[in-house]
Amino acid sequence: TPWTYTKPLPNGPLTLVPQDAIIVGLMSFSHYLVSPDHWFLTPVVFLFAHSLLIWLSLILTRHFYQTYLMVFLLSAFLYVYQNPVLVSLLIVVLSAIAHWGIREVLQSFHEWSSERRQNTPFLQLSSEKAKEIQREKLLGWPYDRIGPHTASSNLSTGWSTAIALLLGWWCFSVLQNLPLKVEKVHGLLLFFLWAGSWISVAVCMSGYAPPISVLGRIRTGRWIIPGYDHIFLSPIIIGGVLLLSVAIQVLHLTPFSVNAGLTTAASVFLSFYLAPDLTEWRLTGNHRIVAGVGYGQQQELQQTQ
Repeated sequence: TPWTYTKPLPNGPLTLVPQDAIIVGLMSFSHYLVSPDHWFLTPVVFLFAHSLLIWLSLILTRHFYQTYLMVFLLSAFLYVYQNPVLVSLLIVVLSAIAHWGIREVLQSFHEWSSERRQNTPFLQLSSEKAKEIQREKLLGWPYDRIGPHTASSNLSTGWSTAIALLLGWWCFSVLQNLPLKVEKVHGLLLFFLWAGSWISVAVCMSGYAPPISVLGRIRTGRWIIPGYDHIFLSPIIIGGVLLLSVAIQVLHLTPFSVNAGLTTAASVFLSFYLAPDLTEWRLTGNHRIVAGVGYGQQQELQQTQ
């Protein structure tokens, strides 16, 4: 009989059961005998580890609402870590969200796609199987470039905003609660945000070169080629945001934690929002199709043999 949500799982439950309380209770009692002031850390660590594993499962099954909420609530540890009661309450809330998420995963079992798992290399248990899947997808030069590509669509504006706010909030919380040197942290933060703005550019340029070289632009007077150069909008605009952040910090217009949080949120949002649609870029971009980064034409041909 096909498995349904109302039936027990064949290899045991994924959620917590009463028997877990016995094991954790014995471990907590042992911890109390050794350190009476910190015995509560045993159930906290247990529940945190259990929630973390479920969180990873929720990502793989694309249940992003619960994963987002769990990551957001984790930032509260930075504010309550000195209060055992609040820490225990927070970890119980995280466990409840994880339990809610895994129930939704099991309830949507009939929607699972085994084909997706079978065709995804990193979900394979065998490295040979993963290599075989990658090898089957290769056609050789130039067919891998001119053939049809299935690219994931860009994040929606809503999710781009949500992720940007989440990272900005985490940045603010860390800098607000941890004693860190402003100068070193600010420079490191700006570097990572600037480097991150080039990720979409690198993806677009891999296998798709400009229609003419730099020398060709100079000789023909075509300094800017809109059909290609629009992929550089993200690092240019984000660079302006980072310069504004430096000016705000120099003039001490806002506290450093507020400045860093807003800069992170704005930069991450622009990185998602300004990233070109990969499918549209591959089909309509003003570019030359070349071998990918790290692969020559002969190498791509040899991969299929």
